[in-house]
Amino acid sequence: MDEQISYRHMIREMVGSICARESDIGTKYIEGNGEAEGEIMKKKVSGIVLALLLMIQTWFGGSDWTVNASTNVPEPVSVQDSVYGVTDDVYGPSESEINNDSILTKVVLTDMDGTVIDAVYNPDSSLDIGAAVNLGYEWELPNGHNYKNGDSFTFELPLQFEIFTEIDSPLVTGQGEVGRFTVDRNGKVVMTFNDYVESHSNISGKLEIRTEFKKEVLKGSTEIIIAIPIKGGVQTVIVNLKPQGGKLIEKQGKAIGKDRIDWSVQINKSLNKIKHAVITDEMPEGLELIADSVEIYNLQVNGDGSAVLGDQLDAGKYTVQTGGGGKLELAFLDETISKAYEIRFSTKLVGEQSRFENTAVLSGDGMENAQSTATVTVDRGSFLDKTYSQDKDTGIITWTVKYNFNEKKIPSAQAIITDQVSENHSWIADSLKVYNGDSKDASALVSADEYTAVAKGKHGFELQFKKDIDSPYTIVYQTEPVDRLSSEGNAVKNKVVSGEASKEVTAPGYGSRALVKGSSNVNFDTKAAKWIITVNGDKKPDGTKYIMENVVITDTFPQGGLEFVPDSVIVKADGKVVPASEYTVKYNDLLEGFIIEFSKIDTTYTIEYETKFNINWLKDRKWDFLNRASMTWVEEGKVKGPIVRDASFSADGYTKNNGGKDGSYNPISKEITWNVKMNYNLDSLQEAIVTDVLQQDQKLVPGSVKVYEMKLTGGRNGVQKGSLVPASQYEVTGPSEANGNKLSIRFVGPISSAYWIEFKTSLEGTLIVNKIDNTAELSDGSAKKATWNASVTIPHGGEYVKKSGSQNGNKIDWEIRINEGQSHISNAKIIDNPSPNQILIEDSFRLYATKINANGKAEKAQELTKGKDYTLTIHRLDGDKETFELKFTNDISTAYILEYQSFIIAEDKEAVQNKVALEGDQLKTEIRETTEEVIVRTSSGSGSGGGVTGSLEVTKVDQDEQTKPLAGVKFALYDKAGKRAPIVKSSDEEGKILFTKLLYDEYILEELAAPEGYKIEQAKWDVTIDSSIKNQDNVKKMIVTNRKEEPVIPGEPTDPTDPTDPENPTDPGNPTDPGYPGSPTDPGNPTDPGNPGNPTDPGNPTDPGNPGNPTDPGNPTDPGNPG
Repeated sequence: MDEQISYRHMIREMVGSICARESDIGTKYIEGNGEAEGEIMKKKVSGIVLALLLMIQTWFGGSDWTVNASTNVPEPVSVQDSVYGVTDDVYGPSESEINNDSILTKVVLTDMDGTVIDAVYNPDSSLDIGAAVNLGYEWELPNGHNYKNGDSFTFELPLQFEIFTEIDSPLVTGQGEVGRFTVDRNGKVVMTFNDYVESHSNISGKLEIRTEFKKEVLKGSTEIIIAIPIKGGVQTVIVNLKPQGGKLIEKQGKAIGKDRIDWSVQINKSLNKIKHAVITDEMPEGLELIADSVEIYNLQVNGDGSAVLGDQLDAGKYTVQTGGGGKLELAFLDETISKAYEIRFSTKLVGEQSRFENTAVLSGDGMENAQSTATVTVDRGSFLDKTYSQDKDTGIITWTVKYNFNEKKIPSAQAIITDQVSENHSWIADSLKVYNGDSKDASALVSADEYTAVAKGKHGFELQFKKDIDSPYTIVYQTEPVDRLSSEGNAVKNKVVSGEASKEVTAPGYGSRALVKGSSNVNFDTKAAKWIITVNGDKKPDGTKYIMENVVITDTFPQGGLEFVPDSVIVKADGKVVPASEYTVKYNDLLEGFIIEFSKIDTTYTIEYETKFNINWLKDRKWDFLNRASMTWVEEGKVKGPIVRDASFSADGYTKNNGGKDGSYNPISKEITWNVKMNYNLDSLQEAIVTDVLQQDQKLVPGSVKVYEMKLTGGRNGVQKGSLVPASQYEVTGPSEANGNKLSIRFVGPISSAYWIEFKTSLEGTLIVNKIDNTAELSDGSAKKATWNASVTIPHGGEYVKKSGSQNGNKIDWEIRINEGQSHISNAKIIDNPSPNQILIEDSFRLYATKINANGKAEKAQELTKGKDYTLTIHRLDGDKETFELKFTNDISTAYILEYQSFIIAEDKEAVQNKVALEGDQLKTEIRETTEEVIVRTSSGSGSGGGVTGSLEVTKVDQDEQTKPLAGVKFALYDKAGKRAPIVKSSDEEGKILFTKLLYDEYILEELAAPEGYKIEQAKWDVTIDSSIKNQDNVKKMIVTNRKEEPVIPGEPTDPTDPTDPENPTDPGNPTDPGYPGSPTDPGNPTDPGNPGNPTDPGNPTDPGNPGNPTDPGNPTDPGNPG
């Protein structure tokens, strides 16, 4: 470790020396403009530093000195621009150039506890992933510098650090404020000086910025090397990260072939310090350690816990004991390890097992043993296996046996295979072939001289190898049906046995291709289906065709629903039409089927024909349309059959329901278009009536009912809208309260065609839910014929409020989407409850109307007017918690979008929550509230060096009785630039509030709520906290007043028991004050003889006895900073 420290110090000294000697490092500086930026151009130093680091990495090993690939050495610190320019030797010095060096003298990285995390100074330090870092810069202006008021120095923070929020803070020293510094989100730091630097010497200070490493950095090495340019050179900082999810030990294994397993054990990916580290690994039964296979490699661990294999470790760094192949014991010779390693070794299989579980253990002084287990299964090959394939034309099955694929040594006397097949198949002796290995190539064929094969009856055989074997074989042979129909519905089983091992497989039975049946086309327009029967489609095992005589095929419709079409029959032989004279077609009832007869068939025949179909003919409407063929024949003088084949098709949905219904929603008009598709089956109806009860507050759109002819396309559920039907052919009865909101369409005459009825309903003025259900019925007179159900999903239906938020610097941008479902709501109001770790920004509230697009999404439109379209009330509760209520002036029936901001006063990584609800007269049990959470990230900074802060004392009193303090009045103080969160406090019993630790800056003091019985006449005041308050103990004092809200009291009201003459009543608006002689000015416009340009409040006329000193409630006296 000491050697490592010395290397790191050497790096620092070498880098600093090189940078100090770079004569063309210049500081370009622009005077007098705080916004202008001068530049230090130091790319040459960056290149030298990077080259040096790479050289040292080569010298001292990749793990110690590897620069993170994803965090290249950042651009050096600069004044105004991190780039080198052409030297003064070429162009001469600039007029605005001040000097040619950085003012930064040192950089210190600490964690939140103040512990130094620079490994150069604290080698044992490490930082948790995601932990905050304090980046501290020390700076000084050398005596004799040329900086003036408004001059600035700019540099960039290292690229490895993330800035979440902008920073704006003063630069202070023990003697006073010397300027300000800012940090933007890109890490650019600008130090702007004031006139202090022109009149003082030995000026120095500190900048501290709280930040953390970027996520991209964490993907690379846990050792992060940062080169930071400072005065006279570059300071190198090394930070060691604790890897995320790094494990102490992790083991894996992989099978290599059939007789070896390679193992890897990764240790200490958590980068702990382990004293006297030892790895032990007991070999399970069936494995033997290969002694010379043990190797150790360095691991580079990345911040995310992943690792990259490095160089192999010198064998002199560890010892290995193998225990005769039964145990691995590996000990590191270094007293303590703090790096990660991967141990690799191999084992050979010495038994018959194929599954192995292996555990490695890591131990060390003062730690609990850590262990990891890996399981590996080796595919050693099966001893006996069997597969098959079928030829359905001939019925022949080809069988394949895999024998001795685990490569056992088998004596000839035991190398015997016995195979037996079901009685419906027989072994084809000359089909047997034996191949070496897993191949069926002719080159792998084994000579018949190397084995014997004898039949075991008609259904099996026995094969024996003549010599001892130790290699795998593939054995292929065939079996055939004992006759044409032997496999008709019967499975074929085959079992192979060798020694104690056996394997049985079953080939499923299948129907002979002597008879095959299917449907070829179904037309739901013509209500017709085509069928095809294939006869004699199979072959004999030798490939020739069967000869069939006296063939009789009986075709029936067991479940009804079909009607045979006699003139549709077409017979073909090998694709050529057969004359009708060569076969006979018979039938009695076309609804039952037909019979077709052939005298002889010696090739493949196909029979094509059609049937009509009607769902009303089915014995059960739920059944399919089933067609069955049964065949008998004579073959080689023997009667065969019957064999039976079925084919069927299912009715489509519109056939089953004689039509259907669907709908679509238009979110712009809030209308649903319903489509009723009736009489798809073309039934004859004498008095067709379609009724539809409109549910869920739907209202029929007047004039929207239309009836069209409906065209059937022939496909499943295939329909098209046809011509408009004249209104004279049907009658419409609209929905009403009296008829239960039922819509009726009655055809005035009999129908036997299909129709498409269309009508529209409106949801305007209703509470719109997410789904609208609807049911239509078809009747013939009083007889119900069909029922159709449909539903329409409403985009955002049932959605009343939805909230989202995103961080924007030190604020959160909130969006509330209100009533996207477009319900009609009276007295609608939004009630929002933010968490206490944020402060609402009242003037950020914006309410927008929306435009609804075709998909139902609300898009922001024009902004609405506060006070006219809505009211906004912010309540500030005890404990600095706030809520707000936004109330709509009128009923709402469309969507709105509310946007506003809140200041973040939460700590870094704290959750900021916001719960919002929509309330209204129609909303009772509906879900109408939502909660959104934002995890905020913050950065902070300070300029230190014994700096000065100020305080603000606010005293709240009654305007007319200024000795009377007002308690419980809440104020917010925030900086004008909005860089920091507001400070909210309430006045105490003495009416006082003290805001402390205020940086010198421009602020706004805002009164948030007046005390009860008072009114706010001026809500905001500009406040400056600067060095002018030093002679007031750094406390600026303000008095803020409120005037009471109370009616003007007449001096001597008339006694109501003795009223004034009604002909001359006293004007209650202008009572005579008997206590004041003379004729006072109209109290509505009192004259102020002391200040005629600023009349006092007409509600409280000035006492004419003291006209010279009226109190101005709109301009509170500021005794701390008069004038």
